[in-house]
Parts: sequence; structure tokens; C-alpha cells
Amino acid sequence: MRRSRRKAMRAAGAVLLACLIGMAVFFVWAWRASRRVPDFYVAALMAPREELAQSGQEFVQELQQLQSDVHREGTWQAVFTEKEINGWLAVELPARHPDLLPQQLKDPRVEIGADRARLAARYESGKFRSVLYVSVAVATRDGDNVVAVTLLEARAGALPVPLRSVTRHIDRAAERLKIEIQWEEDDQGRPVAVFTVPLPASTQRFDVRIDKIVLQSEQVIVYGRTRRVDSFLDWLKESRQSDASSEEDVSSGDEESTR
Repeated sequence: MRRSRRKAMRAAGAVLLACLIGMAVFFVWAWRASRRVPDFYVAALMAPREELAQSGQEFVQELQQLQSDVHREGTWQAVFTEKEINGWLAVELPARHPDLLPQQLKDPRVEIGADRARLAARYESGKFRSVLYVSVAVATRDGDNVVAVTLLEARAGALPVPLRSVTRHIDRAAERLKIEIQWEEDDQGRPVAVFTVPLPASTQRFDVRIDKIVLQSEQVIVYGRTRRVDSFLDWLKESRQSDASSEEDVSSGDEESTR
């Protein structure tokens, strides 16, 4: 009897020890996985400060040019490079909008590829430190400058992060920017942020349309067009008159055929 008890206790002890070892291995693996840093983020952080400042200024200049273009009738496009965006994130964002990101997130950077982009930042909360990154796809929708951003995946190092936890941070940033977001899901159940791009009050005299946003290697290209409201209304009136006259011609033709 005593021997059988000893054997049972030894077996239980062996199982417990194996579980403890397994848990220790898992936690070590998880800790190491959470500390992994994407290659693009390492490369982006190595850019010299002077270069980042220059790129950030180029981004601001491109934005100013875009603001000028949307106030003129005709088609327009704006090209923002990955380098310019990262320069703005590194220098201009902390200087001009220090409260836009949560305090736990630092040194945001982006990588832009074909049809998708990755956004990464350092995350520090207590003793936990990692690099968080989110992959997104961007598309325009039918409507007045409606954009849809699909969250494809989120990770802390190599560990997957629930996408729903990312939406809360996006909502807070959008609230600070006074942008209203509506959340939908795509056919794979991934969150999609749908919002209207805000336009300056100075564009009220114009009908400004964002036609397309294209992500390609190291670039974001925005295509659009502008019409003066009065010329747009004239065009709309002429279009309706043309449609009405076409309907009259069809009706007249039908009457003659019946005769």
C-alpha cells in the first residue's frame, strides 16, 4: 500500500514538474516573442535626426500644396512618401500633437507596401515592453470622401494581438481629431473603420472629391478633383435638362410610332 502511494505521489510530482517546466518554457518563449522587432521598424529608427527633420518638412510642404490644389478647379493628386511620413511622425507629431497617441506608445513609424501599410510603435506599460504593429488596407467608398481602413492583423513582437483591442486606441485618437468613425466587419470578420475625411472650412465654396487612395511601394498617392459649387450646380442643371430633353425625344418617338 505504501509503495503504491509513493509511486502515485512520484507520478503526480513528475506531472506537476513537467507542467511547471512547460509553463516556464512557454513564458520564456512568449517573452522572447514579444521582444522581437520588425526589420522595417529597426531600419526606420536608424535614420539620422537631421534627415528625419528634413523629411518631415517635406511632408508638411506636400500637405500645404494639397491644400492649395483643392481650392482650384480641376483634377489633382498628392504623393506622400514613406520617408516623409516617418519624418513627420518622428519630429512634427511629438512637437505639434503630443497628446494624439497614448503615453504608452512611442516612436511611431510606417512601412508602405502594395495595397497595405504597417504601423509600428514602441509600447511600454510597467515592466512590459514590446513593439506593437498593425497592418492595414485602405480604400475609398462611394459617397462624399468616405474612406475605409481595414485592420488586417496586429502583433506585439511576434505575438498576435486581438484586433478589437486596437480599435479602442483608434477611437480615442479619432475623438481627439474630432473624426467620427463607424465600425464594420469585412467578410473575414476583421474590423473596418469607416469615416469621412474632414475638409477645411475654406473649401465650402468648392465641391471637393477624393476619388482614390493608392498604396504602393513606399508611397501613398491621393487622387481627387475640385469644382466650384456654382459651376457644379450649373453642370447639374444642364445635366438634368439634357436628361429631360432626352426623355421628351423618346416620348415623341413613341407617339409617332403608335400613329
